[in-house]
Amino acid sequence: LEQHLIPEVISGASILRKKGVYIITGGLGGIGTAIATFIASKIECNLILLTRKNIFNQQDELLKSQLLEKGCTVEIITLDIINKDAAKIVNITRHQLK
Repeated sequence: LEQHLIPEVISGASILRKKGVYIITGGLGGIGTAIATFIASKIECNLILLTRKNIFNQQDELLKSQLLEKGCTVEIITLDIINKDAAKIVNITRHQLK
């Protein structure tokens, strides 16, 4: 397989923007949590964590507080991304965070 790298990765420059908005589907799952934590460890930003969960547990609240402590704003939105209105909801939230 041929590997293609974007210029920022080659130069070592960050492709993350300070105060940028990052939308993570499956935001409260294992991979989503890891991605959110990684981004928050690199830069202050706005995180939108999408989840199908409608009941949050102590671990979810701990994640949110850890991300907030790192200087990020965090919105947790319960929705199924297959829903036709999901894009509208996420877009409205994204614009509010800018």
